[in-house]
Amino acid sequence: MFLAIDALTKKYESDQRSSLALNNIGFGIEKGTFLTLLGPSGCGKSTLLNMLAGLDQPSSGRIEMNGRVVYDSARGILLPPAARNISMVFQSYAIWPHMTVRENVDFPLRFGVPGKGMAPKERERTVDHALERVRLQQFADRPAPLLSGGQQQRVSLARALAQKPSLLLLDEPLSNLDAHLRESMQKEIRSIVTEEGITAVYVTHDQKEALSMSDLIVVLKDGEVQQIGSPMDIYYRPQNRFVAGFMGSPNIIDAEVRHVDLSQDLVLAESELGALRMKRIDGCEGLAPGRRLNVVLKQEDLRIAAPEQCAPEENYFSLPLVRQVFLGDRLEVLCQARDKLISIYTSARDWQQGERVGFACCPRRLHYFPVG
Repeated sequence: MFLAIDALTKKYESDQRSSLALNNIGFGIEKGTFLTLLGPSGCGKSTLLNMLAGLDQPSSGRIEMNGRVVYDSARGILLPPAARNISMVFQSYAIWPHMTVRENVDFPLRFGVPGKGMAPKERERTVDHALERVRLQQFADRPAPLLSGGQQQRVSLARALAQKPSLLLLDEPLSNLDAHLRESMQKEIRSIVTEEGITAVYVTHDQKEALSMSDLIVVLKDGEVQQIGSPMDIYYRPQNRFVAGFMGSPNIIDAEVRHVDLSQDLVLAESELGALRMKRIDGCEGLAPGRRLNVVLKQEDLRIAAPEQCAPEENYFSLPLVRQVFLGDRLEVLCQARDKLISIYTSARDWQQGERVGFACCPRRLHYFPVG
């Protein structure tokens, strides 16, 4: 295991009260993994990143990097940031405004631990390689403040890469960029990190960013891990209602088990939409009649259709249209189901308010998890 975190806890004390920023966090990743810490503001993701960097001290627990213990509360071990062989890319770029691009990248090599003992020619080659990786060679002698926001973030990344870290930490580095540039930089960062063979821990509150960049995602809420998994696991197989809702699944409906058909591997339930047929999920054995469930219906898995267009095993429902939202490449149709709206993605067409919309969903495309 390249990075191992065990029972990591951070408690802030004040005269009036104490607050728990991280509660018993534990997970591990292999070398070369691109890990994303994902969650809403205040969930503890930046606090955890700062503890990995050595910029904040945990209250208890253990951190091991590349076979070396950098923090252990039980043994009194706390290595300073300079002894951890890490680099960090900050949200604010942290560019020195009085320096050129080359001088910014060269500074930690000239005066820091990573460049200790490095000959001037070797430093020059290292800086050139880092600037080439982020496509900034032609701007090497330009004053850093004269660059665009995206280019300044590339300088920050080049400076981190030049130090040849064993672990690269990135704290919401793209949040200050516009949407189009942010998407472009996502691909660049992931490509560079992969090609350089670096292990990375990336912090974001943007779900799409996490899904598109990560090998592994840790979802945090109120200082606790809600789920750890691949992007597809997190998106299609959320383990609780918070993860399902946070990952952009507004269609979360309540249901109750009526029968489990082992011969056909089906769970039959009564829901807010009516009777539901769902494929039985491994790990959810022992679902007895009466067990309450949350069922996740992804918008893209709901197919608008007439009853005669549905296969016998499909679930079919018809709901009145409330409104439609034009999204450019698709239309979002919102239909009323008791006290909540059901969102469906479809190709654009004109609907009339109150018109009934029929839609089908395949049992194997439905995901559920027990409540309580």
